This record gives sequence, C-alpha cells and structure tokens, in this order.
Amino acid sequence: MADKTSIDVEGTREVVRRIQQLGMSFEQAAATMRDAACRYDGCWGSDEFGEAFAKGYGPNSKQTLENLASFANNIGLAGDAVVKAVDVLVQTDQSNADRL
Repeated sequence: MADKTSIDVEGTREVVRRIQQLGMSFEQAAATMRDAACRYDGCWGSDEFGEAFAKGYGPNSKQTLENLASFANNIGLAGDAVVKAVDVLVQTDQSNADRL
C-alpha cells in the first residue's frame, strides 16, 4: 500500500478543461441536431407509411434529443465536480501543511 497520495493538480485541471470543451462541442452538435429534427419534423408525410414512421420516430426522437441535452449538461457538471474536488484536496493539503 502506498504511503503517499499525490495528484497533478494542473494536469487534472487541464484534462477537465478539455473534457468541458468537448462537452460544449457536443452540446452545440446536439443543438444542431435538435434544430434539424424540428425543421424536418413531419417531412415523411401523412400517408399510411408516413404515419407508421411517425409512430415509431416521434417518441424515440424526442427522448433521444432530451438524452443528448442531458449528456452534454452532465459532462459540464462532472467537470465542475472534479474541479471542486481538486480545490478541496489542495485546500486540505495546505491546511495540513500549515498545521505542521
């Protein structure tokens, strides 16, 4: 068992920044997809085949778009949580060092 715990604070923060940038890119892609889905909603027509398609497509597309938005948001929240955890670790380490 290791007797030392360490973390590359700046390296961790850089990785989190990159993950959050990917999250923003994903969010933009999801918004583009949502806009396209709204723009083309109903383009399959109202005949028998179009209605059959709409029955399966409608609920699934709505849920998929909601999931994409949640995923993008969760990436940002996870990044924020990691930054807070690193900040707490740094503060705790500094507090312990000050007490010594």
